[in-house]
Amino acid sequence: MISVLIWCYSRQKHLDVTLPLWHKQEGVDYEIIMGIGPTIKPPIYKNTTIVLTHDLKLNKSMNLIRKAAHGDILLTTMCDMQVNSPTQLKRMLALYSDKHMVSERFIGKLPDGTRGRTVGTYLQCLMVSAAAIEQAGGWCELYDNPDLAAYEDGDLVASLLEQGLNLELLSTPEEEGVYHIDHEGPDMTDPVYLERCRKGRELFFTRHKEGIMALYAKQFARNMMRQRAIT
Repeated sequence: MISVLIWCYSRQKHLDVTLPLWHKQEGVDYEIIMGIGPTIKPPIYKNTTIVLTHDLKLNKSMNLIRKAAHGDILLTTMCDMQVNSPTQLKRMLALYSDKHMVSERFIGKLPDGTRGRTVGTYLQCLMVSAAAIEQAGGWCELYDNPDLAAYEDGDLVASLLEQGLNLELLSTPEEEGVYHIDHEGPDMTDPVYLERCRKGRELFFTRHKEGIMALYAKQFARNMMRQRAIT
């Protein structure tokens, strides 16, 4: 079974759009485990478990949510991710294995301010084995420090790649793709925020020797060597 893990601290209007779409998934056995903040009033569905995360930060909340999951496969996402295809889980499952995690290259705002497909190395729509998340130690709660910002996604994905998992990328056609709902975010020119990001990056490289793209490149090299050995 697939456990869809969703965190929604305060964005009720986003949840009202995205949660019904998750409940339209076809062709797979799944449940939804949703962590909510104190002001959220989620719609009630029979295969949804609600976890009260109160005022916990993101990473501690996600670790709490995953402990309530029953599936041996996890799909990690957020309440501002809009999944428009009823076969999203089914198509991701076709690429998945214990040694393959699958990420959707969702459509949203890019670092340069334009809108398009992300590179896909994020946790907003990632299918991965529960055992791999456990082995990686889950979400690193050090990133919940208010003096830090960003890099928590990359940290967990880096840990999974370091285990030798292969990252498979899915690009659903735009007409039924996965979209990040735009909302107000931090001021990327604010020196205070940039300093928090610098500290987040510093923490990342105390835990990992290489960044995501370097680890992803090693995946290609590893698989090419394996293919040569077979042929």
